[in-house]
Amino acid sequence: RAMAAVRRPGYDQAARLLAGGRLLDDAASIHVPAAVLVGTQDRITPPASARRVFDVLQKSSPQSVYREIAEAGHAVCQEQPEQVAHAIVEIVENKANAHA
Repeated sequence: RAMAAVRRPGYDQAARLLAGGRLLDDAASIHVPAAVLVGTQDRITPPASARRVFDVLQKSSPQSVYREIAEAGHAVCQEQPEQVAHAIVEIVENKANAHA
């Protein structure tokens, strides 16, 4: 439902930004802990594609994490907000414990 509410010109701007992006190159330049969260049903950025990004990210930022969120598509935050929040809390707590 959230994605159905997207209207132009916002969609056009997002499409232009994504078309010009170089996600793997960008991931390789990240040098801080990061998280890749992807919906298992995402058809825009499927888990296999998100996993490739994470694989590159691990080389530049080895403390990064990868999580697949069940029963979610591309709008993972709107579709499964509790699962996303739980994953974020888990990641933050693990990082805090690792540096305690």
